[in-house]
Amino acid sequence: MFSGRYNAKIDGKSRFMLPSKLRSQIIRTWGHERPHLVLALSFFKPCLLLMSEEQWESIGDVSSVDLLSPAVMDSFRLMSMVSYTSIDEVGRLVLPDYLKEMVGLEGQVTLLGCRAYIELWTPEKATEDLRQLQANASDVMNRLREELSRDRDPVSQGDGGE
Repeated sequence: MFSGRYNAKIDGKSRFMLPSKLRSQIIRTWGHERPHLVLALSFFKPCLLLMSEEQWESIGDVSSVDLLSPAVMDSFRLMSMVSYTSIDEVGRLVLPDYLKEMVGLEGQVTLLGCRAYIELWTPEKATEDLRQLQANASDVMNRLREELSRDRDPVSQGDGGE
């Protein structure tokens, strides 16, 4: 599980050093010092997501969708904005130029440990987004409570409770 906010400098080769505390969390969470990872464009925020390949593959399960639906096709295009990667021998990650450009990363990256995955932001956008979340924290928690109760309610899951 990931937590915390970290800053790192992006070097001239588009690499950054993962902070040691975050590397320790990666080893504990994904069970390996150099796991196979995916850097993906977030669907909802101007940031990148860092997750294990297994997590990414579970998100991309298309076994029960209409492959010709415009929404599905759009989501597939978003899902094409990924890079398979791993941590190098000294603890760095490489940021592909096309992903850096999509979210405006240059010079510095802010990493947010978000329990199951890690978000990569520009420092300014991370601060702005966190301030907005903090200002609306009660609304965010109410939405979460509603989603959690809906997930536990068999009627809302379509089995009618019978």
